[in-house]
Amino acid sequence: MAGNKDDINVSLAIDAFVKKRVTLTRAAELADKSLSDFIKILMRNNIPWMEYTQEAFSQDEEVLEELRDMEND
Repeated sequence: MAGNKDDINVSLAIDAFVKKRVTLTRAAELADKSLSDFIKILMRNNIPWMEYTQEAFSQDEEVLEELRDMEND
C-alpha cells in the first residue's frame, strides 16, 4: 500500500508544479523526494522542469555575439 501512497503524492506534486501552484523545490518536498530525484521523475514523464524564456534567450544571444566580437578583435 505504501507504493500507492507514494505514487499519489508524486502525482499530486507534479500536478501542483505543472499548474505553477508550487515551486520545483516545494513539489519535490511534497512528493517526499530529493530535488534531483523529482527532476528525474519529471524528465521521465517528459515534463519540462525549467523555463527558458524569450528574454533569457535574447540575453544569451547578446552575450554570444559579444564573445564572437571579442574573438574577432
